[in-house]
Amino acid sequence: MDEKEFPDVTCKTESGRRVGVEMGEWLNEDQTRVRKGMERLEQSILDAIGEQGENQTYNICAIFLSPAGKPIKPADKELFRSQLFDYIDEVDRRWPNEKYWQGRNGYRASTVKVRTCFHKSLLSDHSWLPECKERSSATISE
Repeated sequence: MDEKEFPDVTCKTESGRRVGVEMGEWLNEDQTRVRKGMERLEQSILDAIGEQGENQTYNICAIFLSPAGKPIKPADKELFRSQLFDYIDEVDRRWPNEKYWQGRNGYRASTVKVRTCFHKSLLSDHSWLPECKERSSATISE
């Protein structure tokens, strides 16, 4: 190792001593690999969703998605977006007639029977929050 590269970070203790820290020694490679994979998946979902525009739903304020699986392939991005927004429309249409979705915590979809491109990239758990009192743009988050 070239001494010029060490340390990555110089920290100062409460007593004023300087301590050099090599960050590579702190990282757990397994955790780093898992996190980087999750970041690629999350970014592929955000890229596929693209611009959301104005919230056009009557009953949904926000949706929280749970990423899982593999990143969305570039060729599948349009299909993913289309299926996601179709699913949002379906839930919005059904909302008024689903009495168990009416609580203040909204609806949690925990069983997804259809395996679409949309569902393959997500856990079978999606939370739907009821419409906010003031209409604003809906937010899709992971």
